[in-house]
Amino acid sequence: MNAAILGYFYGLWGTLAYAAYYGSFLTGGLIVDKLRFTHGARSVQDFLRSRFGKTGTTCYNFVIGVRLVSEVFANLLVIGILFGAAGSEPYVIAILAFSLVTLFYSALGGLHASLRTDVFQMLVFLVVLAVLVVVTLGADTFSFSTLLFKAFNATDPGPVLLAVALLQVISYPMHDPVMMDRGFCRPKTNPPQFFACLLVKHPVHCAVWQLGRFCRQPNPGR
Repeated sequence: MNAAILGYFYGLWGTLAYAAYYGSFLTGGLIVDKLRFTHGARSVQDFLRSRFGKTGTTCYNFVIGVRLVSEVFANLLVIGILFGAAGSEPYVIAILAFSLVTLFYSALGGLHASLRTDVFQMLVFLVVLAVLVVVTLGADTFSFSTLLFKAFNATDPGPVLLAVALLQVISYPMHDPVMMDRGFCRPKTNPPQFFACLLVKHPVHCAVWQLGRFCRQPNPGR
């Protein structure tokens, strides 16, 4: 969804920025490998505790808490914008409904629930994405030349966002609790598994990007 929105507004450069952000899988895999198999740590907190004591883990947990709260609200705003203008009734209803669904889902098991349903959700997503891509490619108004509607300009939002994403890749995995937890929860997790996630993500982003760009065309699909 984010790839499609960025592709709609900023073209290829917006989508590349979002794809670059997922380079975090590379650094995340290296971080997990180093902490687990070089330092023998069972988690990021375990490593910080051995180096900085309780102060280190307290500061880290505080940063994680702030990051999670900001991400929750950011995702809610995105959901609201999909259904209406900011502040409108559909916007508010969508945010409240999504919040309740997420709360209910979390109450059923949180991360454990997501681990059980990730495969099913991915399969449904890939089927829907394949159908949308086929419909888009078969539309009369579709043209590959229109996908590159944004020329590169270093001061435009797309290239700037790309530069920011490349900087964020360096440190982002350390405060992504889901990525770190999944890196430590399996006995044989190693960098190649993180790299495989990256290889799956990039083609998907490219496919979603062309959907966002296609929606920008006048009368798409006619």
